[in-house]
Amino acid sequence: MNIIMRIARWTALVLLLGMIGTVQAQAALSLLFSSDQDGNREIYSMNIDGSSLTRLTTDPGEDIDPARSPDGSQIAFASNRDGNFAIYLMNANGSSVRRLTTDIMGSYISSPAWSPDGQSLAFVSNASGNNQIHAVNVDGTNFRRLTETNNEAIDPSWSPNGQQIAFSSNTNGNFEVYSVSYFGGNPQQLSNDASVDSDSPAWSPDGTQIAYAANSRGGEIVVMGANGASPRPLSGSGDGFASSPTWSPDGQTVVYVLRNSGERASLWSIDINGNGLRRLTDGVNESNYVSWAAPEIMPTSINGVTGEWIGYLYQGSDSVYNFSMSLTQNGDQITGTSRISYLDNDRVYGVMSLNGSIEDSSLVFNEQDLIENSSGSWCIKRGALTFTTQFDMRSLIGQWDARGCTGGHLELYATSTEVMLNLGGEWTGFLYQDAGGLSPSYAFEINIEQDGSRISGTSHIAYLNDSTVFGDMTFSGVFQNGILTFQEVSILSQNPPPNSRWCLKQSLLVYINDGRSGQLSGAWVDPDCAPGGHIELTRIIP
Repeated sequence: MNIIMRIARWTALVLLLGMIGTVQAQAALSLLFSSDQDGNREIYSMNIDGSSLTRLTTDPGEDIDPARSPDGSQIAFASNRDGNFAIYLMNANGSSVRRLTTDIMGSYISSPAWSPDGQSLAFVSNASGNNQIHAVNVDGTNFRRLTETNNEAIDPSWSPNGQQIAFSSNTNGNFEVYSVSYFGGNPQQLSNDASVDSDSPAWSPDGTQIAYAANSRGGEIVVMGANGASPRPLSGSGDGFASSPTWSPDGQTVVYVLRNSGERASLWSIDINGNGLRRLTDGVNESNYVSWAAPEIMPTSINGVTGEWIGYLYQGSDSVYNFSMSLTQNGDQITGTSRISYLDNDRVYGVMSLNGSIEDSSLVFNEQDLIENSSGSWCIKRGALTFTTQFDMRSLIGQWDARGCTGGHLELYATSTEVMLNLGGEWTGFLYQDAGGLSPSYAFEINIEQDGSRISGTSHIAYLNDSTVFGDMTFSGVFQNGILTFQEVSILSQNPPPNSRWCLKQSLLVYINDGRSGQLSGAWVDPDCAPGGHIELTRIIP
């Protein structure tokens, strides 16, 4: 899966159809938590107002740490029902319980946290000796270690953009909050208060803040910026122990667990301004390991397809074409034209008429007639593209294929969305050259100077293992309609691997306004020089 597609999936829970058409909530806001009110600890759901208390698990073992999947269809939890604590999955209603992790992944596994695309789970495991953060795909494959600290690393929380894992560790004595890139690298310490233990970090839905529990002088919830700046007490210091803060989907309320002196653990809520503190469970029975389940949002209609869409057709890591569509929407029906051209000179490959329809959250179309063709041979194609909005960017992403004829993957963006921002400054991230777009190959940085829509600057590639320079290049280009297009023009320095050839590349990067620093993601290719790849960059905030 390439980078832009992965970002689109990671942002779907909060953003999908959030600005285009009508949505309807299908379920009330609810909490998941563990309680021993019926004897041993089981998983329950409850509306925030205390209604609709529902027991979801029934087993003599201990069931703890519930976490709802981003699409609301599954719940991950930890249980010792088969002996050692392991991670299990079940449907949202408690049915179809199945074990995910195996004993080889650790004899004590807990604290599952979903990736924003719902394809992986991070968790705590003692597989490497002491407790560290690990991850595994939801199909049980690709078990991997994410942290390697001197002491314990616990309480994983995945950032909304899927790039960072926040966790707590006692590497330097007391527990502090850290973050580490999902792709590897050294952890960054975020909290810094040696007088307390800071743990249980939780990202806000927009990714700008992290809530965590601070315990020693008493239990309290603290909120800080995602970079660790400006920590402020939210709940006020009590005489007990606080844990498990979880954000409401709108980012306005935090629910957490508090065990006051002489009482059992209970659930509390408070708004983000520190007001409206209230108790949600009675404290007679133990209630802990809370998480907030977002309401299920179902699209009922889609509007806004009419217009010009531009982007790329991918037919392999180094086979990329320009692709555009001109679409007209009439209700659920779509008509228009599609155009393919060569990447290096925009020479037309083919222009086709098309018609189709909106089905759920997708555009499904069939090309009908070949209007223009310079390729010698041509096949009419079919497409199924998911229609999403990423804040102020609209996208059509999906497959374009026909039986017996080479198809590909399309990523298109609405040109009617004018994003004229100053991108000047430093951007850092990774270059991906693997087929799945999941494992970074090199560190990649660009430094942009912008004058209106014109951009220029330098790009820098380095080896991941030791930061040795691979190449430094100058580039120039244009930023228009939310898309940055540039061409590297000269090599300043280079240190490529033995027996390899260096080429200057072309790039098309889509600007994604993530509500914080922004992201640049897209292709970095030269049709005449392999290999190319995808790059994913995040702005460095001064």
